[in-house]
Amino acid sequence: MNIPKTIFISYRRNDSAAMAGRIKDRIKAFCPKVFIFIDVEAIEGGAVFEDVINNAITRSEIFICLIGKEWMGPPDNNRMMDVDDFVRKEVEIGLNAGSKFYPILIDNASMPDGYQLPPGMRPLCKKNAMELRHSSFENDMNNLLKTVFGYDPTLKLSKKMNIFRSALLGIPIGLVLLVVLAHFIFSVTNVSLKQSLGIELTVIFLVGIPALTVFAVYRLLNR
Repeated sequence: MNIPKTIFISYRRNDSAAMAGRIKDRIKAFCPKVFIFIDVEAIEGGAVFEDVINNAITRSEIFICLIGKEWMGPPDNNRMMDVDDFVRKEVEIGLNAGSKFYPILIDNASMPDGYQLPPGMRPLCKKNAMELRHSSFENDMNNLLKTVFGYDPTLKLSKKMNIFRSALLGIPIGLVLLVVLAHFIFSVTNVSLKQSLGIELTVIFLVGIPALTVFAVYRLLNR
């Protein structure tokens, strides 16, 4: 699994602030150690915006660009043509920073056409975008985590479920085998399992046979 140290999430506040927060929370839950730069309003007063953003983005291994339906602004006011627009600045820096760049289309938003963007942003249109929708957030977010981290988070849950099912099936089977073994020994030797094997070996059998059965069932479930 590839674990980036820093992720930069670019979004327009009136467009996808809620989704940006959900993405941050989900990534942190999946990988608590990663640092996520998300809120430009956290920049201290007096700091030079371009310097802070440039440093944050160039330090980031992952750049996530959230594109909602209002990302460019209203039809009669394309905010990406404003040289002072902070989202435009973030994206232009991100495209040139050398970090892995992931455009994310929010709730069926469309990727803008090149003519709608200034020259410095047009390489964005060549990036393969992923989708993230409120209606299928978990599935879409799992796909994003798989792409970014190189690991399918659903496998972790599947593995835990298989362990639980293995114990649920294996322990009763192991106990049945113990009863059969004890009955067989008694029928042959006319003594109990404890008398035949001794206390230490009996304890080993009591613990070992169910444990081996659980392991065997687990291997069968994961073939």
